[in-house]
Amino acid sequence: METAVHQGNLQALARQLQQYLQSELAQPVPIQIQCALKQGVLMILGQHSPGINPPTPQAVFTLLEQALDFLQPALSESEFNGAVRLYLRVAGQKQPYASHALMLEPTTPPGLDGNVATLIANQPDNSADTRHNFESTNALLNSAEIADPPDLSDAEDNPFASALQPLLTESSDELVPTQKSSKPDQRTTLPLLVAGAGVGLFALAGVIYALTRPCVIGDCSAIATAQQLSQESAQILQTPQSGQEVLTAQQKLETATQALAPIPAWSSHHGEAQTLLKTYQAQEQAVAQVVSAQNQAIAAAQRSQNPPHPLAEWSEIQKLWRGAIAQLEAVPQTSTAYPIAQKKLTEYRANLVMTNKRVKVEQQANATLAKAKSTAQVAEARQGIAQSLASWQLADATWRMSTNTLRQVPRGTVAYQEAQQLLGEYQPKILATRDRKTKEQLAATAYRQAVTLARQAQSFERQNQWSQAVANWRDALAAAKQVPTETLFYNQAQPLISSYGNSLSEAENKLGLASILEEARAGLRRTCAGSPNVCDFSVSLALIRVQLNPDHVRKLVRTAIMAEANGDISTQVDVRNHIQTLEAALEAISENANIAVELYDENGSLLGRYVPALAQ
Repeated sequence: METAVHQGNLQALARQLQQYLQSELAQPVPIQIQCALKQGVLMILGQHSPGINPPTPQAVFTLLEQALDFLQPALSESEFNGAVRLYLRVAGQKQPYASHALMLEPTTPPGLDGNVATLIANQPDNSADTRHNFESTNALLNSAEIADPPDLSDAEDNPFASALQPLLTESSDELVPTQKSSKPDQRTTLPLLVAGAGVGLFALAGVIYALTRPCVIGDCSAIATAQQLSQESAQILQTPQSGQEVLTAQQKLETATQALAPIPAWSSHHGEAQTLLKTYQAQEQAVAQVVSAQNQAIAAAQRSQNPPHPLAEWSEIQKLWRGAIAQLEAVPQTSTAYPIAQKKLTEYRANLVMTNKRVKVEQQANATLAKAKSTAQVAEARQGIAQSLASWQLADATWRMSTNTLRQVPRGTVAYQEAQQLLGEYQPKILATRDRKTKEQLAATAYRQAVTLARQAQSFERQNQWSQAVANWRDALAAAKQVPTETLFYNQAQPLISSYGNSLSEAENKLGLASILEEARAGLRRTCAGSPNVCDFSVSLALIRVQLNPDHVRKLVRTAIMAEANGDISTQVDVRNHIQTLEAALEAISENANIAVELYDENGSLLGRYVPALAQ
């Protein structure tokens, strides 16, 4: 016999399934849910009006199956064997257009033993939330928003019955009350009452459990808390002052997701919570990428300290910077962590560039050192077998190549110290080879070269070609100094060194003066150029004299008078600018030549004198 509690359980289940279905459908469609129990099989019918296009049957069945997993119908094992049949039908049609079968394993909600009194007793006596939940549960069980399950015994009057007729025809006693006797059987009344009460209490406990989940009844403080935490995290990430603040922002997002995760599917806030949960999880993942990048950056910075480091160590540091950059590049633009990620990217990329340079420098240093050592081995071999001037020359050239290569090893590298040590070890061998090669022949060659170059320098002086004279005196002096000691030409070369040095100094002084005067003349030619010429000039080591050209002065005065008469401000400004430009150019020429300059008007009257700073 179907008891009132049994009917109430089915009504409550149908109501919960309908609410869940409406909350989870992307486009809500009015689908009425009705439930019936036949021979342990739970039958659920979804019915909608003609002309309405609901989602696909599979989508509806999937949502109903999810809801059943959450709700676990509060029916005793003697009534419900776990078998469920789902049907979809258009109102007015006898046959459903879709069906689905599944099996559930009936379970008791965690913490409940089917006894409502026990559940209530376990709650704090003065808990307002407990009273509220209990009252809400009673209201839900007693509400009549959805009609009672129909009488399934009449297939003509009940369209639901026609869809489930194969299950109903075997026995209708389970679904329709039967009048057997006006006097109840005393032997069975009490057990039936006890069983009915137990089922009702179990169902009530299940509903209480469902309704006491977060955000099921009333406002959802978890969402407000999560949103507040998300905002605080976003504010921190705008201008974090340290890596610890980024960690704090991440922790706030983690707390926000933990607050949203327990909100169940049957809560009216579930959809909003899931949307926020996905958003905050994505934000937390982005912040986690920033934190991971910072950790890699810290490790790279620590390992970079106190260089030089071997190439292998710089390569590992390089990998750390690349890993940190990859983490930051993966942060999406929509993330609150994007600005800090971009800021860190700029820093880390700059650090990677420096690290790449370090790696390249170490690689080049190692290659240069290896080349120098190989060349030194060749030089030693040639020195050991040298027996002629040509062989000594070749050995010396090889040593020079090796030492020059060693000097190319850059400072701040691991190879630099070894290069410096090798330079010290090679130096005696290099000097011995060089001395042996040049001891006699270099003396004669150097002396003859010095004399020849001195004669050429004197010839250039007579032609006032001071640049060529200076070059030859320098070469002559250098050749004379190259004559080695303990040679035939050494004593003869010493007087030449003193004489050639004096001649070089005189030639350099004359070349410098000539260059200064020539530069001054070139500057004056540019300054005084025009039509007519702006000025005429003369240059000496004592004074630069500049006189304005009368024709230019008359033209300038005439232009200024006409501009003033016509109110032509632009032309007046141009005239003043021209004069100022002329003065600035003369001052610059004077400073460059370190010679005072005097400016005279067209009549030969002194207008002004400028003395450069170095000449004062």
